[in-house]
Amino acid sequence: MEKLYEKLYPKTLNEIDTKIYNKCEQLNWVEPKHFMKGSSNYIYESFLPDLSSYLFLITKEKSIRKKLMNLNAIFECINNLGKFSGKNKFGIDEEMQILNYVLIKSKPKNMYTNLEFLELFIGNKKDDIEGHNLATLKIACEYIADLSESQLNAVK
Repeated sequence: MEKLYEKLYPKTLNEIDTKIYNKCEQLNWVEPKHFMKGSSNYIYESFLPDLSSYLFLITKEKSIRKKLMNLNAIFECINNLGKFSGKNKFGIDEEMQILNYVLIKSKPKNMYTNLEFLELFIGNKKDDIEGHNLATLKIACEYIADLSESQLNAVK
């Protein structure tokens, strides 16, 4: 796969990757309250390092299978955050809010390019949980690329 990876992986980065990284640098000061509507007593400190490492591994790994495993681990970790906080399962809105916060704090490089690369090889898993997770993370990346401070909660 490594030999194929070098030939198939895009040589130039998607412009959205640059936008995402610059936006993450600009909004590095955000806190969970800026994304979460209402009260949220989630304990992010213990989950943020794991989520950040899974995001990093998606960009680092060359194997499609390992990239998908890390993608699934991100969403498992988010669900574990909900369980740990006493909530059975997050809805898509809460999941996206947490994912947006984690993306900004993680400052991933080349994430969007990697997600597009994964889309090429997802195959029959497109309609499974992997396809859902891939689409969700891609939407979160697009949201971060176009995010402005006025869209955040509790910003004065």
